[in-house]
Amino acid sequence: MHRRVLHLLRRGRCFVAMPRWVRAGGVAISGASALRDCAMQGHEAAGKTRGDALVSKLTLETAGPLPPGQELLPGFVHYPGVLSLELQQALLDVALSVTSKARDEGVSGGWYRQEIDGRWSLNDGTKARFWDRIDGVFPEGFRELGQDLAKISAQEFPEALASSVADFGPQVGAVNFYTGRGRMGWHADDYNFAKKHRPIVMASLGDAADFGYRTPVSAGTHGADRSVRLESGDVIVFGGEARDLVHAVLRVYEGTAPTNLRGGPGSLGPLRGRVSVTWRDCGPEDGLSFNSDERLGLTITQNTL
Repeated sequence: MHRRVLHLLRRGRCFVAMPRWVRAGGVAISGASALRDCAMQGHEAAGKTRGDALVSKLTLETAGPLPPGQELLPGFVHYPGVLSLELQQALLDVALSVTSKARDEGVSGGWYRQEIDGRWSLNDGTKARFWDRIDGVFPEGFRELGQDLAKISAQEFPEALASSVADFGPQVGAVNFYTGRGRMGWHADDYNFAKKHRPIVMASLGDAADFGYRTPVSAGTHGADRSVRLESGDVIVFGGEARDLVHAVLRVYEGTAPTNLRGGPGSLGPLRGRVSVTWRDCGPEDGLSFNSDERLGLTITQNTL
């Protein structure tokens, strides 16, 4: 039996993924050069780390049976509880790291906007949005986790998803945070934010939420509004016929996050709110030549709305 394991080591704000292959009853072999790379970046300076290295496993079990997916529409699949609590915590740690870097440096960026009076606020009212390239921003292993989740959906639902997943190579990671009052209006993702013939993969962490979706409109009929409740650890994949799915975040259920899932904006305690982590295959060739800091005016450029 084999399973793929990715170890995320955090020293200060540096995340390093250390892949290894583990054979049941056998010996684990791992590389150690990643720690030296982290040290070279200056994150090992004395007094600047937050204690000893925090080690989390970014693991997707593929040897044993995973929870079966629920095909809500052709090409739209829901996997309840597919992410272990350990994996949820590792993803949350990554999300908090990449979205708080600018604030740690005293400038607007990531999830945070510094107001004129010096106060900090979320960058989009009752929610915060973040997206950026995976290379150089997210740790090694992040891209592969999104690919592995997509492959599972294609294996279980090949007719609907196999062709779109075959060439799925996530280039952008998107991480959103929702307070209890946070919502996302009805929309379909533009092709400059995800290629037309590639799936979108999203993991949910923290508080549960109602994810709304609209069924396709066919001749003589109108699409119906439906919703699925996403709990912490759930994953959805939509591609193929469902690539242009019209969807929304309708409600967040406060206080429903796992009590031992820890961390969040301004807190080291249990997570309060919902975090979504999305893998997208798109880039400059699709017209996405800017990140969320530019788009939301945290960094003023020609791409600022």
